[in-house]
Amino acid sequence: MPPSCDQVLLPPPLSPEDARIVRTLASHIGITEVTAAILFRRGLRDARAIELFLDPGLRHLSPLEAWPGLIQAAEILASCIRHGDHVAVWGDYDVDGITSTALIMEFFRRRELPIASLIPSRFEQGYGLDEQSIDQLADANIKVLVTVDCGINDHQAVRHAKSRGMTVIVTDHHLPGETLPEADAMVNPKLGECPCPHLAGVGVAFLLMAALNRLLPDPQDIRPLLDLVALGTIADVVPLTGENRILVKNGLLFLKAGKRPGIAGLKKACSLEPDACVGSGDVGFGLAPRINAAGRLATADTALDLLTSQTIDAAVPLANKLNRLNASRKTIEQTIVDQAMVQFQSNTDALGLVFHEPDWHQGVLGIAASRVADQTYRPTILLAAHNGVLKGSGRSIPDIHLFDCLKDCADLLQKFGGHPMAAGLTLLPENLSAFSRRFAEAVSARCQGKGPSRPKTRVNAELSFDLITPVLLAELDSLQPFGPGNPRPVFLSPPVTVMGVKTFSRDKHISFNLRDESSNITLRALAWRQGGNPLFQQPPGATIRIAFTPRQTLYRGLVGIELTIKEFFPEAASSAGNVKPISSTHHHPKRR
Repeated sequence: MPPSCDQVLLPPPLSPEDARIVRTLASHIGITEVTAAILFRRGLRDARAIELFLDPGLRHLSPLEAWPGLIQAAEILASCIRHGDHVAVWGDYDVDGITSTALIMEFFRRRELPIASLIPSRFEQGYGLDEQSIDQLADANIKVLVTVDCGINDHQAVRHAKSRGMTVIVTDHHLPGETLPEADAMVNPKLGECPCPHLAGVGVAFLLMAALNRLLPDPQDIRPLLDLVALGTIADVVPLTGENRILVKNGLLFLKAGKRPGIAGLKKACSLEPDACVGSGDVGFGLAPRINAAGRLATADTALDLLTSQTIDAAVPLANKLNRLNASRKTIEQTIVDQAMVQFQSNTDALGLVFHEPDWHQGVLGIAASRVADQTYRPTILLAAHNGVLKGSGRSIPDIHLFDCLKDCADLLQKFGGHPMAAGLTLLPENLSAFSRRFAEAVSARCQGKGPSRPKTRVNAELSFDLITPVLLAELDSLQPFGPGNPRPVFLSPPVTVMGVKTFSRDKHISFNLRDESSNITLRALAWRQGGNPLFQQPPGATIRIAFTPRQTLYRGLVGIELTIKEFFPEAASSAGNVKPISSTHHHPKRR
């Protein structure tokens, strides 16, 4: 469906009293009324709340005692260290797991404590703990096993580790099952009341090291570990509010500094200067995919070696290898998406999609499923053959709980696990047809039989070009990091005139010169991946409106302003009467 102004939701006008409060806040804090209104509508109603949001210092983190099981786990680990027990950290092969593993390894190495690590292969052991690898660790005289980003549902493997004489400390952030493993200690924000139930696995690992740091002699400054926390937290797409915002905001400062050789090498591979500012977009679309590529196409060891490199000379070749793996990943991913979309054309009525090709690359199924789900706006599961079974990944859309849908099909599955938005599963080939039907029914029941409709683009305000100033852009940038719970502000333009159009990158993208007639200001606006979209073929002189995000650019020493187009529609379809306002609940995420 082509974008139309019916897909744009403007907030309702502020009441006279709320408008007065916004003006007072803007004046008191020293920000524009545009930014003050955005924060006000996001539930930040007083100067103290806004100042904390704009400057979330580490001093605002909750006490370590507020996290269930954290102090007990740190005390057990400290006791084991004092007794000279050898420790191993067991991670996951995604960015969250790799950064968690690297964080604990660096903490131990800085204290000259022995530490071993194990990240399983996606293709051999799969996610979580396995008994054969535990035996190898036990045979190597490992006495303490610390899991990161995994373990909360590995009951049998934890029992096996205990039977081999290991002390087991599980740190995880995934949803636990009805019963818990028999570990010596568990730290998981979903196991009880805590300051931030959406903490990423690397956030849990950081807090454990912070608690351990207090118990060991000569406490050290562990703030430099926050670059890993920011990297893993953003990559895991958890809400960037509360404790997560504090950790990530400060971690981005260390990512900017680039003092970790692995980060410096990775930034170079992404064509970023060593001390370049890094935002959530740079992590999500640049740094994180390269780290993920290691575990998707080979093993995560290359990425772990990069993040734990001691010199830039050691880091650069590893970063370049990740760069090559990521390029291969993109090619493989596009092939899978194209083939899945061909299958979709023969089954467009299904509300839950299950597609299968025996030779699809196992490591890329999750990210390919995400793209298919985005293009079709349906929960999607992609499966490939693996050792006589079908194994795959699924991605969902807002309001459809993927894990619950899989629970409705549990009798057809050998194994499954995951989140509301992402999951992994294994089933026998003979159950594929029944599973495809049952999964579609489970999704349909949650949609009440109606096809899921795409969410409307929520814009924060209508914004004329004369209000897009460097001051406003600096304020909007201060709202970083953007992500779930704190989306990047989007604005609606007034009617603007197309002054010029050209495509670039082999006609893949479109660049517009747009003039706001009311202010007589012309700005450049980019429509990414829309070169073949007929809706965007507007001639010079046409009047359009756009939903956009603005940013400041720097080219050859010249500062400029550029817009990224989120939605695009001709003026004929965009009269003010067709723009639907957002109900007030959409702008109070903290009340939901």
